[in-house]
Amino acid sequence: MKSILSFFTALILLGSCQEPKDSKNCHYKIKFKNNTSKVLYLYTAEDSVIPVRDIRTDPYFKPTPANAGSGTIEAGTIRFTGGGKPMCVESLYPPEKQFYIFVFDSAAVSKKTWQQVVEHNSTLKRFDITVKELQRTDFTLKYSEE
Repeated sequence: MKSILSFFTALILLGSCQEPKDSKNCHYKIKFKNNTSKVLYLYTAEDSVIPVRDIRTDPYFKPTPANAGSGTIEAGTIRFTGGGKPMCVESLYPPEKQFYIFVFDSAAVSKKTWQQVVEHNSTLKRFDITVKELQRTDFTLKYSEE
């Protein structure tokens, strides 16, 4: 009996840890193709200025590998959460509302305090985007060195 209970507990825990799947009207993430040899940090914000909070301390933050989305390297992702739970991009932003995705070179910002990153605007690029524009790109963004 105890082993059956343990089995079902493990099964429930495994099922609850699965990443939610995107649907036609609900996208939990944006795919990000990194066409550079740099490891990138990506951060989403509602404001057009770099957030004061150090993104490197965010528990949901994951670096995007060099050449992500090329060959066998999986594309990076920008995930959306609210209250610690996955959220649809569409539920966070109306179709026409602009939001911002900041792209940072991980090697460059690792040598600075976050205050220096903000003061020197140490971004490689800022995407000014809407959900409507993301729908046209199948919720995929690409970054290449210019």
